[in-house]
Amino acid sequence: MLFLSNFNGTWDQYIDAFADGIPSGPDAFWYASTKYPHSIPISTFKEYIRVNQVNTSYYYNATPGAAQRDIKASLRVREGVLKLADIHARNDPAAFAPVASTATETADQARRAYIARLAGKQDIAHA
Repeated sequence: MLFLSNFNGTWDQYIDAFADGIPSGPDAFWYASTKYPHSIPISTFKEYIRVNQVNTSYYYNATPGAAQRDIKASLRVREGVLKLADIHARNDPAAFAPVASTATETADQARRAYIARLAGKQDIAHA
């Protein structure tokens, strides 16, 4: 049985995760392997792996420092940014600008309405 892996953690973390994740899996994979001791106890299983493993002197990683979850999350962010860019391109850029508060605009509108009402009352009073 030849087993390859590119787990992005420590060797012990990988073996523990593998054995915990599929407790009967190691036995199902290696049952016919020479001198396979079974996966429980884990210490014997790890020693079996150490004795039989072949280390490589190289490892290719297309995305150093990023796990597959990071890549999937980045792709979701990219999709969101592209949608946002599309919305921006189809609308008035000024309308797209962030607004910290509409309180000033609301106050200006209320002030204009108040002044217009006052002006209307003065015109009636002077008539």
